[in-house]
Amino acid sequence: MIATPQPLPAPAPESIRLVQLGAGESARLQTTDLEHEDCELLRALGMTDSCMLRVCKAGDPCIVQVRSTRIGLSQRLAEHILVVPSQPAP
Repeated sequence: MIATPQPLPAPAPESIRLVQLGAGESARLQTTDLEHEDCELLRALGMTDSCMLRVCKAGDPCIVQVRSTRIGLSQRLAEHILVVPSQPAP
């Protein structure tokens, strides 16, 4: 049985969709509105709650680095992932 996608919870004011980040930008994973199977796959690849990620390539596919692993995400998946961008170092 496939879970029915639920609307995203009210995001924090500083959160954006992963697809809005450019190459080289970093962020902390906040939440997703993906189906359970997609969430489980991402979790198995290392995208756990509040993990830090860096965008290696924006677009389709969106390639992100989580710890020492690079993960290719379709634009469809990346549009459903909310992140909080890291503040640039002064």
